[in-house]
Amino acid sequence: MKTQSWPFTDPPNVGIVTVRQIMNGERSVLLVCRDEGDGSWQFLTGDEFKMEDALLVALHSVVELDSSLYELADLPAGWNARRERPGSPWRREPE
Repeated sequence: MKTQSWPFTDPPNVGIVTVRQIMNGERSVLLVCRDEGDGSWQFLTGDEFKMEDALLVALHSVVELDSSLYELADLPAGWNARRERPGSPWRREPE
């Protein structure tokens, strides 16, 4: 990983919330949320999920699975980004 070209303001090893189905390749990231309070990240499928599927992983581990997530590095706190399927354009909106 080349950290000098890292586009996020958070470091690559910052903890983010995601789900097991994304990390094991069963599902794709279709919803990205940025918490308004602390700017923390959530990379989700867009569907309901069970808490036992929630994971805390390093930011770089999710964006390494899907390089289109680099496009969201400048997503402001308090905003979401959604897409219909992998390869679709991201649509940004305030929460």
